Amino acid sequence: MNITAKELEERYKIIKIKKISDDVEVVDLWKEENNSDYHIRLIFAFNKLFTSGDCGSFTFGECICHIYAFFKGDNVNLGYWQQKVEASPRPLRHIEVDTDKVLKLLKEYLEENEIEYNEDDFYKIGESNMYRAYDNLQEILEDYDVYDSWQVANDIIEECRDWDSQFEYTCNVIQWVENNLDEWRLREK
Repeated sequence: MNITAKELEERYKIIKIKKISDDVEVVDLWKEENNSDYHIRLIFAFNKLFTSGDCGSFTFGECICHIYAFFKGDNVNLGYWQQKVEASPRPLRHIEVDTDKVLKLLKEYLEENEIEYNEDDFYKIGESNMYRAYDNLQEILEDYDVYDSWQVANDIIEECRDWDSQFEYTCNVIQWVENNLDEWRLREK
């Protein structure tokens, strides 16, 4: 779920910035005044970022040196940013995997490594729970004598897990805010 800056500009008509102290600043984003649909509050405080609102609450801060610059850029990096999350209301990635995608990636891996396979051996993958799917996938890879079968299984399973949509949306909003915050502050003066 990638939302563009243009879509966010169209959604968030009201942007309020409040500097509490040198170490604390609050940014509120609203579609309409006091309408909680898609409302998000970002609190930059003591080199951490706290978000709350309609999409849940997240705390970012794990070893971030420059909180106002960390999320700037053109590409949302969910894989890296998840390492900076200190608190979340739920897992950042789904526990279920797309078994068709697991099978596709398994076949691609075996073909790239020129390992002959029999698709009848893949019946074990039927589990969508990531832990069971991982165990079954690793067993198949071991049957084909794949070196580091545990790592290959892990890489395939991780690629088949979807991000929590609220986390993904929140990260897109954070990047948009950081990319525009300096300009918004100037408008506030």
